[in-house]
Amino acid sequence: MGYADLSDHGPLQSGAYILTDSGDLVWSGFTYFSVWTGSFQAARWKGQGVLLAFEGAHNGLHGHGHGHHTILNQHYQTIRELRAGNHLLSDKHEFVILDEKTALFQIYHPMEEPMISHGLMMPDFKAGCTSVVKNMT
Repeated sequence: MGYADLSDHGPLQSGAYILTDSGDLVWSGFTYFSVWTGSFQAARWKGQGVLLAFEGAHNGLHGHGHGHHTILNQHYQTIRELRAGNHLLSDKHEFVILDEKTALFQIYHPMEEPMISHGLMMPDFKAGCTSVVKNMT
């Protein structure tokens, strides 16, 4: 039997959901996470099975999110919240655990740069963004 998560395309009450193959609800993250949940997945952290999620705000117009990453244990209790720090914003797109102890996630970092450097002839228009990957051990 497999499970499906509907964190990005769930029912009317948005949130992380775990369903069986036949569609029966196993778990609802509706009251566990904040308004918007993404990157919802199972992983292993320090020898135990865990659930990972990004929680925060979703900016559909620009395709990024602002929030933090959460690790839940097998009892659905928060065991760690990861934040970008240094006034940077954690993004919704990537959240991966390596070697059961290292978390990598994407940071959305807006920056100003003249658009002429990208081959566009708009030197007065400054915009852009870069992504940073943060390692949390």
